[in-house]
Amino acid sequence: MLAAFTIIVAGMKVASPIIVPIILSIFMATISAPPLLWLEKKGLPKIIALLIVLSFVIGIGILLVSLIGNSINDFQNRLPVYSERMEQLFVNINNLAATLGFALETTRLLNVINVETVTTLLSQISNEVGRLIANVYLVFFTVIFILLEVSTLPEKLAKILSETSASVTQLSELKNNVQRYLVIKTLVSLGTAILVWILLTLLSIDFAILWSVFAFFLNFVPNIGSIIAAIPAVAVALLQLNPIVSLWVALGYLVINGVMGNFIEPRIAGRHLGLSPLVVFLSLVFWGWVLGPVGMFLSVPLTMMVQLVAESSSSLRWLAILLSDQVN
Repeated sequence: MLAAFTIIVAGMKVASPIIVPIILSIFMATISAPPLLWLEKKGLPKIIALLIVLSFVIGIGILLVSLIGNSINDFQNRLPVYSERMEQLFVNINNLAATLGFALETTRLLNVINVETVTTLLSQISNEVGRLIANVYLVFFTVIFILLEVSTLPEKLAKILSETSASVTQLSELKNNVQRYLVIKTLVSLGTAILVWILLTLLSIDFAILWSVFAFFLNFVPNIGSIIAAIPAVAVALLQLNPIVSLWVALGYLVINGVMGNFIEPRIAGRHLGLSPLVVFLSLVFWGWVLGPVGMFLSVPLTMMVQLVAESSSSLRWLAILLSDQVN
């Protein structure tokens, strides 16, 4: 079993350029399926409903790409200004430490955090986004074909698994749980991004739209996503204005993520994920290593799928218990 698991994981990592667009297509179709089925129930023909949903998805995609691209270009143009202010900030810190009798060495830190380092990081992010955009046609057509089959797929699977009604129940539970998680997480991430944009706009922080988009996507990354999303906004507030404003930005992020993650999301979900916190963190590391950034975003639903599949098999029941946050 361990040898088979190793071979499967190695194969997934090697085949990630193909697997990632397909998995992304499946989850995009999962999010798009409820409005499509709702439009069909309202009497619209399937093709018309599909065109409406796809137009909405394409419009959001074009808007996001445009916003991110323009904001990254503007941010790169502002990097020299931020670099000068950072050097002055470190000089002030050294002077303050000297008056207190301490000797700080910030030269090494300046060599690590400089314009070239940030530019390289932005280039890596742009290249990753570019790779995803390069697969946009594969993702787009895969989503179309999945949505065309979405109304008949449950009947086909039920017919295939007619001999084992328990498998049909488990499959239906798997679909509902993953769909519920993705829809709720998307809505909560959207709400988080809007609140972040309002906060940064009120405090007059540069590139508020860019940091709110980061907050939206990184909110899908469990445990550490919201922390990573706050770092660039706090740093820009420190370099653009002063430490007091950066402290307010950090406090605002803490309040927003605390309220959305601990109160709003559980109340909307109405059901706990059932995954151990340790498993959630390890799944982030594992799926991120196997599938890259997309694996990090989808680590929780992918692990939920593994857990529910394990629950349906008596031989893998131990794995479902190990992944769960409950003993029974």
